[in-house]
Amino acid sequence: MEVIGELVNKAKTVTDFVGKKAGEVLDVSRLKLGSAQLQAGIRRNFEHLGELVYHAHVSGRDVQPVISQCIADIQKQIEELEALEEKLRSCQHRKICPQCGAPVKPDQNYCAKCGKQQESAAGAQLKAEKPADSCDSQLQEEEEMAVFNQPLDTFLDR
Repeated sequence: MEVIGELVNKAKTVTDFVGKKAGEVLDVSRLKLGSAQLQAGIRRNFEHLGELVYHAHVSGRDVQPVISQCIADIQKQIEELEALEEKLRSCQHRKICPQCGAPVKPDQNYCAKCGKQQESAAGAQLKAEKPADSCDSQLQEEEEMAVFNQPLDTFLDR
């Protein structure tokens, strides 16, 4: 009876883990969709800006206030996109080289693209802010994954 109880507990743990992972996948998918929508909006605003400049040049009218507003809108969208992509990298446990912007694996000491030495993991932890969403830390994931590494025989032999 005790073996069945342990199996049920382990199954519950595995189910909880799979549920968390599915939630993380959903979060990443939402972030990617938001990123794609922002990128499309930025492209539309750039096209609109180009049309404004063209029509202003052809007509000789002063549309500088409208152009300035369009540029401010684009800048705001770019900032939103950068924040969204940072959140996405955080959820995917990735970091970016501060020198060249290339993706860098968390365990790499040097950027593969430019060779810049990366901040140590301890220093990065002091500066990093934990996201307020359902993205879990790497350590917690490894602890939860330990359930999968145990042979089934260890539960049945008891």
